[in-house]
Amino acid sequence: MDELDQVVTNATPEEPDSVRTVVATYEEALTSTSNSSSDLRSLRWQYYRPIANLLEKTALQHGWAFYDELLATYSPRNQFGVSACSHVLVNGVGRFVIRTRYRDDVEAVPGTALRYLRAYSSVSDHFLARQEAWTYGWGIGHPSHSVAMYLQESVEDNPRWVQSALEQAFYADQAAATDLLERLVTDESIEFSVQLTSDRTVPKERFLIECLVGPDRAYEPTVPRYWEWWDESDYIFDWNPSIESRLRALIADLDLDLPSDWTFQDLRF
Repeated sequence: MDELDQVVTNATPEEPDSVRTVVATYEEALTSTSNSSSDLRSLRWQYYRPIANLLEKTALQHGWAFYDELLATYSPRNQFGVSACSHVLVNGVGRFVIRTRYRDDVEAVPGTALRYLRAYSSVSDHFLARQEAWTYGWGIGHPSHSVAMYLQESVEDNPRWVQSALEQAFYADQAAATDLLERLVTDESIEFSVQLTSDRTVPKERFLIECLVGPDRAYEPTVPRYWEWWDESDYIFDWNPSIESRLRALIADLDLDLPSDWTFQDLRF
């Protein structure tokens, strides 16, 4: 990995081409390593954090234009399919979406960024990238790209990813996320169940409301990896009292077996 070490060391956010070289070299290193070997896992986790951080610093200096050009080369929709380095790219785009939203509001989030994240919602053979793409939920309420509509249309076929993206949406906009959750739970035309274990299957209502456990708990989201955005932005999640009342009413209507003094943490599977 001498070549990769060298390009990472020499890369600087002031020179976007040097960062693109890092991504290309990382991609080449990953694709040339056996997928079944521990070497691949070691390589991935060794460079995941430094390359993701490098992408972020470059985007901070050069804006979305840096990603626009980079993602055209590594689009999951191109003829070469999903790239081996997609996890760091999706991580970087997720960071960009979150930072843009809490600094400039949702209108400033590039629609191309949301479309890129959405493309990974059903990519089954790139688990890390698919997880990183949960940050798609931060685009809820976007004026030209309807995150809520896509999540609603996808939930029957892709319930686990939609539930995780919906959890992220609650960090971004409690009211919009609550509107969507209510629609998903109460719309009788949407029907599915999820098998949690070999002997436990839960209906859609019970499965979806588990998304409320994440925002309610003391620790923060797990994506994007290696970025504590809540410290950078002094972000603190607190339930809006009217939103919490709506959610409690929604859950009460489901007639679940919960303790009389239940909290959102009691919804954990």
